[in-house]
Amino acid sequence: MTELVERVKALRLSHTETLKLEFASLTTFNRSSSKDGGYGAHYARLPLPHYLFPGLVRRWQDIASADMAGLVQLDRIERYIQEDGVIIINYDLRPHHVRFTTHPQLGFVGTCEYHLRGPDEEMTSGASLTVRQQLLLLAHLAFYCGIGYKTSMGMGQARLRV
Repeated sequence: MTELVERVKALRLSHTETLKLEFASLTTFNRSSSKDGGYGAHYARLPLPHYLFPGLVRRWQDIASADMAGLVQLDRIERYIQEDGVIIINYDLRPHHVRFTTHPQLGFVGTCEYHLRGPDEEMTSGASLTVRQQLLLLAHLAFYCGIGYKTSMGMGQARLRV
């Protein structure tokens, strides 16, 4: 993990940074919530930034050492996404499904390209990575832990494409 952090810190980011993810196996996002308003759970079949990155933040916090867990800050990432700092600029996604013993699971495979828009905010004493560096770190992490629902079953295999 230290190597990933150092790699991201060394990057010189342009005003708009491109991030392209390949979703190599069926990917979907379980959108179950107690706030669902009675509509019930559903599976999101698009890699929208507000589905993608908060889940990766949780994975980072689960596996990072105590001194590294704070490098990625969910509140800053959510605010950046909400303010349209991350936008989808291109995609080649296809619907896909797998058949489990008891049910089919719907999702997608393919690629999605995002722009991480700047400028970067001022660094604070509590943060050693800018929000865009944090997102790039999470994109690298996706290769190791997967994205979305049922990653332990092989779903959500993803990798950063350069």
